[in-house]
Amino acid sequence: MVRIRLISMRIALTLAFLAACLAIVSCAKKEYSVVGKWRITTPTPTPGGTDLTEEFKADHTFAGMMYEGTWTSAGDTVSMKITKMGGLSMEQMKQMVSNMPNGSQAQSVMENMTLKMDGSGDSMLMAGPNGNTSNAFTFNRLK
Repeated sequence: MVRIRLISMRIALTLAFLAACLAIVSCAKKEYSVVGKWRITTPTPTPGGTDLTEEFKADHTFAGMMYEGTWTSAGDTVSMKITKMGGLSMEQMKQMVSNMPNGSQAQSVMENMTLKMDGSGDSMLMAGPNGNTSNAFTFNRLK
């Protein structure tokens, strides 16, 4: 009788543990892979109609036509930190734009960008300052 109770308790505890694991896994945010090449669609046409592309690498770096840096991801959010722009370090770029109108706002946008992945994992939207998406850049995965 005691042995049957111990076995029943073990089964109940095992089932409770498995249910808790399932609950944790089902509540976790879906992780997307951003590694690969992406085509960037800009809100306004680029000079000469040039296609802009970005490559996100497995070592958490990225490189585009004009800039490079590092990236991290969590769930459907990808954060990009630019380290070089136009061959200049970010310190050099900050010095260049510091005397321009809206220079401090430009510095913030230049340095840190946030992208939101869509449900398919094949498109990301980069919002402007304060989450404004009216002039957003769209990143589409190249296959």
